[in-house]
This record gives sequence, C-alpha cells and structure tokens, in this order.
Amino acid sequence: MAVARSMRTGRIRVLTASFISMLMGGVIGLLAVPAGAVAGDLLTNGSFDTGTAGAGWSTTASGGLEVWDYSSMASYTQWTQNLATYDGPNFAELNSNEAGTLYQDVVTVPGDVLNWSLGHRARAGNFGTDVMKVLAGPGGGSGASGLTEQIPLTWDGGPIPVAGSANMPDTGAAWGVWTGSYIVPAGQTLTRFAFQAVSSASGDSSYGNFLDGIAFGHVGMTNVTVTADSPSSISASASVPSIGYVTSPATTSSDWTSEPACSVYATADSSFATPLTGVQPAGNYVTHCTGGSSGSYYVATRVDGSLTITAIPAPPPSGGGGGGGTAPETPSPSTSPSPSVSAEPSSSPPAPGTQAALDPIRTPDNPNIPAGGIPVGGSVLLVGGQPVPMTVTPNAKSDPVGLVFTAPG
Repeated sequence: MAVARSMRTGRIRVLTASFISMLMGGVIGLLAVPAGAVAGDLLTNGSFDTGTAGAGWSTTASGGLEVWDYSSMASYTQWTQNLATYDGPNFAELNSNEAGTLYQDVVTVPGDVLNWSLGHRARAGNFGTDVMKVLAGPGGGSGASGLTEQIPLTWDGGPIPVAGSANMPDTGAAWGVWTGSYIVPAGQTLTRFAFQAVSSASGDSSYGNFLDGIAFGHVGMTNVTVTADSPSSISASASVPSIGYVTSPATTSSDWTSEPACSVYATADSSFATPLTGVQPAGNYVTHCTGGSSGSYYVATRVDGSLTITAIPAPPPSGGGGGGGTAPETPSPSTSPSPSVSAEPSSSPPAPGTQAALDPIRTPDNPNIPAGGIPVGGSVLLVGGQPVPMTVTPNAKSDPVGLVFTAPG
C-alpha cells in the first residue's frame, strides 16, 4: 500500500496493491502497522492520522482508500463551507471511486462486549444526506462476506433517527456522532469491523460519506480484575463446591450482561478446558474464572485461586491384645428375641467316661460360653443378638459334637 496526494483537491489516495504492482513492476512495499491511539481501542489508526494515513485499513473499492487532509483544503472552496475535522487533521471518504466497504480485522475474545463510536458526515455540504452502515462478523474472509449489519445505540447522544434501522444518515452541516455495541460470538477470535456506503446525496457513487474518529473495542469501559474464590479444604468424599468471584473495583451482578463463570480445574489444565465437578481425588486444584461481558466493565486481569482436597482418614488400628485385627464391638441391647446356639450329640455316642458337652476355647470373642462348656441340648444367647465367632475343639475321646443354630419362632 502506498499514498499519493492530489495537488488539486488535497485528498490522499491510498493505492491498492495491484495498482502499485503495475507501477513498480511487481515490487510491493510493506508498511508497519501502528498501534491504536484510543484507550481500550482495538483498531489501528481510527482517525486516519497515523503514519501513511490509511495504515491498518483495507477496502473493497478498486481504487483504494481515499483520505482527505484538511490542512490542504483551504483553496478547495467546495469543502470550506462549515467543514471542520472531527478528530485530527485527516478523515476518510467511504465512496472513494465507488460505493465500497472499508474494514479492519482485530483479535477478539469470544463473549467480550466491544463498544464502537465514529463521526460521519455527508460530502455534499448542506445539499443533501449521505447514508452508511456498520458491519461486523468473523474476520479473514472476503470484503463484507459473512458480516452482519449493526444497529446503532445512539446518535449525537440521543435516540437514532429510525429505531431498529442500521442505516446511519447525516448531512454535511455537521459531523454526526454514532455509538453502538457488539458482543463477540462463541469461537470468534478474529473479528472484522467494517463500514459500508449505502447512498450519496449527489447520486454519484464515486464520492460521499466522510468518516473519522473510529473506535472499536473496550472503549469507555472500566478495567476490572476478577479474582476466583479460594474455598477452605474439603474432604475427598465431598463434591467440589461452587466457586464465586470478587472484582476490583467492586461490581454487582447487575453490572454484567453475562457474569464471569468460575470453576475448579486440575493444575495441569493450563488452558482451563475442563471444569471439574463431583467427587475428585485428594490433591491441589486451581480455581479460575472465564467470560464476563459488560458494556461498562472490561475484564483486564484474571487472578486464580486454589482448592485443596484432603484424603479420607484410614480407620484406627485395633487394640485387642496387641495381636491386631478388629476391636470387638460393644454389645448393644436388643428389643427383639435373639437367636441362640445349641449343642446336640453327634450320630456316634460318646465313649464311656467322657462328658456329653462341647469343650470351648474361652477367648474374648466367646465371652458368653459357660466355663463347663455347652451341655447337650443346652443353648446360649449370642452377644447383642448377633452371631459371635466361636471356636470349638472335639472331645479327646469321641467325635465332635455338632452345632445346631436355632432362630426364634
């Protein structure tokens, strides 16, 4: 892109690459793109005053972008009548040699609210009205392809002339000041912001629609820091809690079109792709907030928090005689009849001189067995109405006596 100044009109024409290529035998120079001058503005050179005047901009007009230098227009009497610049010495003409579309692509964050403003004026002095419109949508395409019309919010600080209309009409009497807002759709990381000529008061599409002082971004917003909550430690048996946030300066939920959404993430999830829910293993986790859309506040900084999930304590060891195992339970009273255990003789009668009873091994696990054993036909209540482990040895001179378990009823 290069710039040529018209000695007759004071206009600066930004030539297209194809035209430069024709003039220079295919050698095309590259321009550095200066940063935007408006705080929070994502655009480059929104007032057409930086560097080569047209730097940062592209147009569908075959002749390139046309930029006017007001300081060179004193002798051009058609434009001295009540004409003053809106922002700086230069301004652009949307209809350079045809009704074109002027645009610029900027990197954006999905969900962001981007405010825009501009000055617009008719070229034909006080003799008619020029009309243009703002377009926005995914960047990287061809011209205005895939872009949608944007309905302004205000005109000269008040309501727009026709409610619900994207058309922006102005005469040449003064610069009309237009504002609007755009929410970046999901997945759209490159956004095209564009201006399209609709009509010219002259009826000649080769001139009309002056444009100046364009801003698009976090313009007029207050920068805020969003800090994710850091809850107290939780047990690994509990679900991860809901995560809140605080802002600096302070905001309320009504300040947001869409509030920041905060969740728990694995420390290794540096892109915060997978928010965690439910029960999670013991360890250290990160809390992080995403999103947050507002026409008044811009999330300039995000501060992460933390969450610690502690392991579930292991059961205490048994104190039963130093031998390990599970400590015996304390018997609890039972309000219903308890089952019993009875002893009956085996099918083989005991040898003469032997006792007709079980010989118990008395252990803490069998505290309710009589010292002399369980006689044939006898019974004993179980501890707490529940079966108690029991070890029985056979009579030294006979076969073991069988056990019979009898439930009540």
